[in-house]
Amino acid sequence: MDVWHKSKKLKQALAKASTVSGVEKLSTWSENIVNHFWHSCKTCGGSVTVLRERWLSVLHHVANEHQWLTLECDLGPLTDLPRDGSGKILQYFDKRETAFKALQKLALDCQWLKSLMFYPKVWHTGTLEAFHNVVLVYTPKRFAFQNESYVAHLRLAVIDYNAHVEGEVARNREGEIVYHRKYRKQTKKCDVTPVRCHKEYPYMNELVLTILKMREESDMTTRSKLPLALNHPRNIQSTIGQDAPLETILILSNNQDFNSIQLN
Repeated sequence: MDVWHKSKKLKQALAKASTVSGVEKLSTWSENIVNHFWHSCKTCGGSVTVLRERWLSVLHHVANEHQWLTLECDLGPLTDLPRDGSGKILQYFDKRETAFKALQKLALDCQWLKSLMFYPKVWHTGTLEAFHNVVLVYTPKRFAFQNESYVAHLRLAVIDYNAHVEGEVARNREGEIVYHRKYRKQTKKCDVTPVRCHKEYPYMNELVLTILKMREESDMTTRSKLPLALNHPRNIQSTIGQDAPLETILILSNNQDFNSIQLN
């Protein structure tokens, strides 16, 4: 399953828990705890057991404990105090305070630990969502398409995505990558992303020439009818049942209760 969606749920759970009086400190550590979850998924090596161990180590990290029992932190020696996204220094938790107990309850939740079995391989659907955005450009939801038209638009979307999936980034005169800021309402921060070059559609000339050549070599006219494929939606059965449904007039003419009717 997608790690991004799981980390989003974790952030929402931390935000909800931090609304309780005396647990406000948990909100300042929210971003670091989510980053720890990402790090645990990426470094578990596909093992659910290792993932759970690394995730539970967050209870030691927030309390400034980087060696416990026979294990120790794999992040190396600390050179600076922990900071949040804005650069503010964070205060470590005291295991006796209410905020730490709230984090402990969340981290040791049975349903949460059981769901970690779906995240050791760090699957991310960001690429698939990017492809769906391209599909929506060619097949907007506000328009209705016939099956043949929809398939043609979908194929154009696939060609467009494959041609620009590794698009080049824009550069200035000195050859440096150009970046721009994008404000996120959810995090209330600005992210820096590189500027992409405009699409050039290098395949368009070849595509048009191929279409014209196929039209020239075809014996069919614009009024010719194409036979429907076997998997065409029009060839699909209109009802799920194999037998024809009982007519409404027969049901109304029956004096028995509708619930007692047995259909063969």
